[in-house]
This record gives sequence, structure tokens and C-alpha cells, in this order.
Amino acid sequence: MNNLTQAARDVLSERQHQTEQEGWTPERDDRHIIGEVVMSFYRETPIKATRKTHDCSWCPEPIDMGQPAAYRAYVIDGSFQADHMHPECLDAMHRSLKVFPDDTFDPNSQKRGVSYDEYGDPFIAGEALEGGK
Repeated sequence: MNNLTQAARDVLSERQHQTEQEGWTPERDDRHIIGEVVMSFYRETPIKATRKTHDCSWCPEPIDMGQPAAYRAYVIDGSFQADHMHPECLDAMHRSLKVFPDDTFDPNSQKRGVSYDEYGDPFIAGEALEGGK
């Protein structure tokens, strides 16, 4: 297990927790229809200062070495994924998902720190949305 990345160890740790603490079994997992258990693991870890430059999965601006970031590790449709985001981009993603929870986003294509509604229109934290959302 020493050759695994921290994110992969996180995934294995979560699965161990699911089986040992929550009693999950492969049979339980198989009862779900395709797409119902899309994201079986998700973890966000704040980073005070990155050790190297990273791409932000939300916006096209790089996360420069020494800058704060958020590291995300997750399993989606059975495939392990990991990425980095500016802290304000992670907040923007969370705000967007509150307005439109079934949405997905195109990596590196949003504006830094800007959220989007279900119509793809941008809004910034604290702005009132049309319709009282």
C-alpha cells in the first residue's frame, strides 16, 4: 500500500469504513441501478500552500506554488478521480450545486470564484438570483 497515492489510500480507507462500520457488502452495492451510486466516495482536503503549480478543475487559472488550494479525491462511476481547485472556486462549485444539484461542469471553463445557475448564468456569492433562489 506504500506505492499508492494519498487519494487512493483515502478511497480504500473509506471503503473499509463502509464495510466494517456501516455493514456495506458487494451484494448491497449490486442492488443499485446504474447511475444510482454515481459517487461512492468524496473527500475534500484544504491545502495551506501547494508544493507545485496545479491546474484548477473549475477555472483556467493555475494554482501557483505556495498558494492555498483544495484537493478533491473521489470515485465516480467506479473510476478514481483527483483534482485541485482554488478555495474560491471550490466555494463557487458548492454554491452552483446548491442551486442546480444535478449539474456537471466542464473542467477549467468557469471564471475563477464565479457560480452558475441552472441556466448557465453566472452569479456571485451574496447576489440575489431571479425567482428568489
